[in-house]
Amino acid sequence: MTIQIRALHGSWASLHAAPLLPPIAGSVAVTIGPAAPADVADVLMRAWQLSPRERQIATAIVSGQDIRNTARTLRISEHTARHHVKAIFAKVGVHSQDHLREMLTGGLR
Repeated sequence: MTIQIRALHGSWASLHAAPLLPPIAGSVAVTIGPAAPADVADVLMRAWQLSPRERQIATAIVSGQDIRNTARTLRISEHTARHHVKAIFAKVGVHSQDHLREMLTGGLR
């Protein structure tokens, strides 16, 4: 199991726990390391209650795709893609794609 956690000073970490092999009665190995931007984005998109389609579009924006290519990839019109972007901006409380990237990755690059 892996979870992402945020420290008080704002950084993100991934915590991974797994049973030791060979099994030793109830023993678990735990590792903690820096969280990947994509993992942080997934947690935050769920927290902001983005719909599945909004999550697809937000993921494309975080990865640097433009709206035209995103719409083509998802087989939707650019108008529909832009409508989703406006909804995402409203839910997250941002006004630009750069700010959205920063918010969805916890400032990680």
